[in-house]
Amino acid sequence: MLGRRGMRRLDRVGRAYYMSMEVFAGRSADSDEKYGGALKQVTVDDVKRLVPVVFAGDEPLVVIAE
Repeated sequence: MLGRRGMRRLDRVGRAYYMSMEVFAGRSADSDEKYGGALKQVTVDDVKRLVPVVFAGDEPLVVIAE
């Protein structure tokens, strides 16, 4: 996820686009960079804690391909 975000922001046009989308959504121009920084701080334990919440009520799907 971070790699894709980074690649889309390599040039000035990409960075300007994402900054303008943040401003258009009513957030500050640097909120996109803050979000990227917050993503880097997510731990495995954070993900494990949220799995039951996100997938609550989902029935497991078993696919058998022959």
